Amino acid sequence: MSRHVRAATPSGHELVTGTRHAGRGFPRRWPDIYALGTGAAGLLLAVLDVIWLQHFQAHGPLNGDEAGYLATAASDAQALTGGGPVSLLHALAGQHYGAPFAPLVASFVMSIFGVSAVVGLATLALFAAVLVLATYGVARAVVPSPWAALAAVVTGCMPAVLAFSRDFEFAVPSATVMAVALWALLRSDGLKSPGWAVAFGIAVGVLVLTRTMALAYLPGIGLAALAVVAGRRRPRALLHLATAAVAAAIVAGLWYLPNFRTVGHYLLHFGYGSESTTTGPARSVASWGYWSKELILVGQELGLPLLVALGIGVIWGVVLTVRRARVTITSSWREFVGADVVMLAVVVVEGYLALTSTRNMGSGFGLTWLPAVVVLAVAGLARLPGRWVRYLLAGVSAAACVLSVVAASDVVVALSNPVTVSVPGLGRQPVVDGQAEVDIQLAGSDFPLQPIGQPLAPRNWSNQLRDLTRVLLGASKANQSPVVAAAFDPLFPADSFTWSARAFFGRSITAADLLPGSTQATTASLRTDGAQLLVVTVPKDYRPVGPSPAQLVVAARAAGFVPLAHVRTANANFTVWRRAFRT
Repeated sequence: MSRHVRAATPSGHELVTGTRHAGRGFPRRWPDIYALGTGAAGLLLAVLDVIWLQHFQAHGPLNGDEAGYLATAASDAQALTGGGPVSLLHALAGQHYGAPFAPLVASFVMSIFGVSAVVGLATLALFAAVLVLATYGVARAVVPSPWAALAAVVTGCMPAVLAFSRDFEFAVPSATVMAVALWALLRSDGLKSPGWAVAFGIAVGVLVLTRTMALAYLPGIGLAALAVVAGRRRPRALLHLATAAVAAAIVAGLWYLPNFRTVGHYLLHFGYGSESTTTGPARSVASWGYWSKELILVGQELGLPLLVALGIGVIWGVVLTVRRARVTITSSWREFVGADVVMLAVVVVEGYLALTSTRNMGSGFGLTWLPAVVVLAVAGLARLPGRWVRYLLAGVSAAACVLSVVAASDVVVALSNPVTVSVPGLGRQPVVDGQAEVDIQLAGSDFPLQPIGQPLAPRNWSNQLRDLTRVLLGASKANQSPVVAAAFDPLFPADSFTWSARAFFGRSITAADLLPGSTQATTASLRTDGAQLLVVTVPKDYRPVGPSPAQLVVAARAAGFVPLAHVRTANANFTVWRRAFRT
């Protein structure tokens, strides 16, 4: 018998607020076939990701962020295989900016299968598979197994998850660990179970190690946990919550305590300081644009078909929740506050408000709590009045999943090319979009892209980068890690030198991007950033983004650099400059 505060009526006019369904149609001793099917779907999506990476991404270009993160993973892997756990701990201690968890997991995979971009990127496919299973666990607390399976598959097939599981950034790992944390909180039965409470705390600690901006979600998670404690009133729940908080602090503190200053400076400047202005425009708090900014991004991450279907579920869920609150709060406010759907809604609302408050639009920031939105939406769909309405919207959601997977496969040209429509208040929203993240970035610089179905261009990117890196390392002593400055370049960013040095030569390079600015500002940066080498890139078939080559040459001479070597490749010519004296 399912454990509900109040069971849903056949018409679906009550929103379930208990902890979880026991399931119907099979004895408890039978395995949950929907869970098994969901796990199989997650593994299938991971396999498809790896196949795509091997065919399209192998030896292809990386953007600056993922090149830097993969370099960190390669450094961790080489430390682990060369010096064991102690050497790995030393490597982790030297990572002061990027969150360490995803590169650390990738380093374990690289230590087994070798250091390569495809191996590192495949780690994100594993995270996506775990995300599908964890979402099923969260959804199983509020809906029956078939609907929980739908929520999990929708999460794994949404365009943002498909895109970010092939791009070594931290959106999918963050979403995965958030789903695991919420699942553990739900499994704790109002924090009655000390084991699940500790698991919840550990997951929260790991969450902020997947992405530093996830610190912004801690208030919502804390409020949700307090609501569960207050609403359920389980024995020793408050003690177990304190234990979970200590576990989270210990796990997160291992990295945050020694890096408190650098992380704090980064988050404040890029979240609310001067650097945030480079990633998003200023908006009035009283404007629709201010409050809809994150909703627009959610639409782009879901795609219009899922946005419509799930939006109906969210709206109906809100109607049922408000209706139930009017009845429940007057009799027992604890019953309402302790509801599972309320706990999930608290996390989502706080996350939405946190991202709304910053101009930094980030890269998949909202994906961390988007699986919880999917669960809430499916809970609403499952309780729509009219069986055929429920089945129709479930079918639309399933069809949208198939559409997204086919589009992301780059097999059907008509589906892989982006198709958008204008939605009032939300701007252009994608109906279908199978473009890879790297293609989107290169297209912005007028790079000639390959036709759909062909590997990402340029296929020989790694070889071009290796030729340049060999010169950079040859200009420094074997036991030194040169600091190399370069203009921000869409094809050869400075962090790509770091990745190439690690992957091909087992050495380190410290990279520094020169952002667009005046010649005087560029000269000042070269004088103060400690760079021994400077790379001036002259693109052949794409448009530069950072300071122009001519501007860099003037700044280099003024800062005391002299030309050292020239490297000619298929897509760009490089001049390596070396600091001759300090000015």
